Amino acid sequence: MRAMRALGLVLAVVTAVLVLRAVPAYSSHGGVMVTALAIDLHIDVPGMVVFRHAISNPPGREGNRADSIAFTPSDTLYLLNSLGEGDWVWWFRGQLVQGYEFWRDTAVLVRQPKTIHWVRGRNTAGQEGWIVFDYDKLGRCLRK
Repeated sequence: MRAMRALGLVLAVVTAVLVLRAVPAYSSHGGVMVTALAIDLHIDVPGMVVFRHAISNPPGREGNRADSIAFTPSDTLYLLNSLGEGDWVWWFRGQLVQGYEFWRDTAVLVRQPKTIHWVRGRNTAGQEGWIVFDYDKLGRCLRK
């Protein structure tokens, strides 16, 4: 199993190097309309939550999400992606879990996740390519 994980990591690194050295499909200037065709989330560094004491998370807003998980001070919860309004996707004990941010008073957020959103887009001329999506720049454009 370890060998498979190591192989997956090596393939991911090789793929990343190949993508970084890829020839641009086309170039564009600001203000050009692009239709988003797909979005890939790349997690550079997962966030990390550690627990101060043993707890069980309360039921989710709908009563059943991420239900009955017991956490101890030796546990680490890895944050992967914020879904907004306090909902997260996280990794815990080998499982992918979606739930709300219940740990504010009972744990310590050691680090926020660092993610990159790649958007496959098509411009009005029909050219397609991948763009690194920047929420900060989008927010500045929307505020103007």
